[in-house]
Amino acid sequence: MTPTQIETMARRQYNAVGDTFFSQAEINDYIYKAQMEFCKHAFMLKKTYSTTTVADQKEYSMPSQTIAIKRLEVDGYKVEPISFNENDDLTVLNDASALAGNTDYYYQWGTSFFFTTAPTTTGLTIKVYTYSMPQPVDTTSTIEVAEEYHLDIVTYVLMQMALKDENAPAARAYEVTWLKALSDARRLERRKQSADSFKRVRMAD
Repeated sequence: MTPTQIETMARRQYNAVGDTFFSQAEINDYIYKAQMEFCKHAFMLKKTYSTTTVADQKEYSMPSQTIAIKRLEVDGYKVEPISFNENDDLTVLNDASALAGNTDYYYQWGTSFFFTTAPTTTGLTIKVYTYSMPQPVDTTSTIEVAEEYHLDIVTYVLMQMALKDENAPAARAYEVTWLKALSDARRLERRKQSADSFKRVRMAD
């Protein structure tokens, strides 16, 4: 669905077709907020970004809109995430003295990630798999969360319309439906992660 289609459906259900009390820009904001809720609670929006290494540079900015990194690769090889304490063990408590070498490990702080050892080569591909936030919505936008959640976005829009209209009973009814949609989305996104694999016990080592 497009933002306009979501707006049209919500207006029809709320008997607000042509009603200037709810502007198009306002409803687009509701659509954006609904996507943000999905992404924060269900890690729903998955994106892949690429950049390149710079020789002797350890720190790199996370892609914009990133909530969390799922996987990071350099030149096709997975780089393992570690904690600050593990980084201290590897650098003998002196991060600044770590020599350039293989980028086997990384750690995160704020909006940056850091390789334990800086790459020695410029131009290697860094590929970052992220759980991300959506972009703000206007009439030309593409809804970024999966299509199976678009009708739930309509519910969120209806909830916000009812709140603005001071229609408490309707707002509460829509809120109950919306919260169930969030809970269902968390479960569905977890199932998607294992959709192409069989359940099995993994070896501890």
